[in-house]
Amino acid sequence: MKIPLTVLLAFCLCNSVQSQKKAAKKNPVIVITDLYHPAQDPGDNFDLLMAYALPNIDLKAVILDCTEPFRQPLAVNPGEGLYPDDGGPREAGYTPMLQLNYIFDRTVPFAAGPFYPMKKENEKMLDIPKF
Repeated sequence: MKIPLTVLLAFCLCNSVQSQKKAAKKNPVIVITDLYHPAQDPGDNFDLLMAYALPNIDLKAVILDCTEPFRQPLAVNPGEGLYPDDGGPREAGYTPMLQLNYIFDRTVPFAAGPFYPMKKENEKMLDIPKF
C-alpha cells in the first residue's frame, strides 16, 4: 500500500507541532531556598540554576529563607540539625539572584522572608524588624 507523500508530510507536520506544544508546556514553580551570599553550600546555587535552565520549568519567584544566626560572624544555635557556622556573616542571596537574572536575561522576582522564626502559630510577628 502506497501512502501519498502529502499525507505523510501532513502526518509528520502534525506530530512535530504536537511535540512542540508538549515541550512548550511549562510547569509553574516557586522556589524556597536558604541561599546565602557568600554561599554556605553549593547545592542551593545548583538547585536555582536548574530552575532557570530546565525548559519545562516556569520559574515564577524565589523566596530566600535565611535566618538571623547565619547573618552573624559566628552562627551560634542556628537551629536543630544545623552546625555552628564560623564562615559568616552571610546575607540573603540577593547577589546570586541578580546574577542569575542577568545571565538568563530574566526578571524572576525574589525576596527574603523574615529572618526570625515564628514563636507560635498565627503570630503576627510585630516585634521583629520591619525589613
